[in-house]
Amino acid sequence: MLCLGLSGGLSRVYENSFDLPNTFMDDGAAVLVRDGRVIAAVEEERLNRIKHSNKLPTRSVQYCLASAGVHLNDIDRIVYYATEAYCNAVLERVRLSHPKRPNTGCEAVVVWITRARIWCRN
Repeated sequence: MLCLGLSGGLSRVYENSFDLPNTFMDDGAAVLVRDGRVIAAVEEERLNRIKHSNKLPTRSVQYCLASAGVHLNDIDRIVYYATEAYCNAVLERVRLSHPKRPNTGCEAVVVWITRARIWCRN
């Protein structure tokens, strides 16, 4: 099984799409795990040179996929470093000011990853 782990915010680098304070999210990073073994991992600030970068780790994802020679459609699971309850609490705050946003943490992560266009070229 091939899993992609993510941490960090949900906006792209120079955006704050959801009007959340920067303190809501940890530093951005990605890790690729195959059958319980780490294949690749990198913190976003190493690639974008922004200290404590806590945005969606698009460059980290690209790096992990490229270094393992896989594509996003090869990933079996995407794991986000937060409980679904935490994501839902944050999303509830966002939903109050942006009612057309996704309703659950799972829906939101799929939408944000898709919108970030982090797919690697074949």
